[in-house]
Amino acid sequence: MTSIISKILTPVPLTADAFAPFGAVFDLGKGEPGTRDAFAAPMENFRADAKLNVSISRPLPVPLPLTVEWLERHPHSSQTFVPLEMSRYAVLVCPTKDDGTPNINSALTFIGTANQGLMYKPNVWHHPFAALDRNGKSVMLRYDDGSDADTEWFHVENGPVLDDPDCV
Repeated sequence: MTSIISKILTPVPLTADAFAPFGAVFDLGKGEPGTRDAFAAPMENFRADAKLNVSISRPLPVPLPLTVEWLERHPHSSQTFVPLEMSRYAVLVCPTKDDGTPNINSALTFIGTANQGLMYKPNVWHHPFAALDRNGKSVMLRYDDGSDADTEWFHVENGPVLDDPDCV
C-alpha cells in the first residue's frame, strides 16, 4: 500500500490527554520508593494463541528532520514501550481511514521523554519507535504469535517530515 503526501509536522510534548485516542502515556518518574503503579497501561490481546512478547529494543538515534517512510500497526495487540535508557523519542500516530489505510493528512506527532512510557492501542497506525539525541534502550511488550499478522506495514511515499527538535 502506498500514499503520497508531503508536509512539515512540528511535534508537541507528549501528554496523556493529547495521546488518549491512540493509547496511554504513563509516568515513570513519579511515585514514592516502595510503591507500585499497577495497571499503568492496559495490554490487550485479541488472539488466544498469541504469547506476551517481552523484547529489549535498542534504537539508534534518528536525526530531525525525519521523513516518514513507513508506518506500522498491530491489529491484534496493544504495544507498550518502557524507556530504560533514553533521552527523547519521536511519536507519530494516524487515525485509520474507512479503507483501513492510515489517514496521514491527520497525523499527530509528539516528543516523549525518558520518564514517559507509551502504549499504542491495537490497530493504531504509528511510526516505528524512534530515539532522538542518542542511543536508546527500552522494553517493548506486545502479544505475538510469530506470524505476519503480528505487524502490518504501510509504505509512505513523499511522507510528512518531522521537524523542530527543540520543541520540548
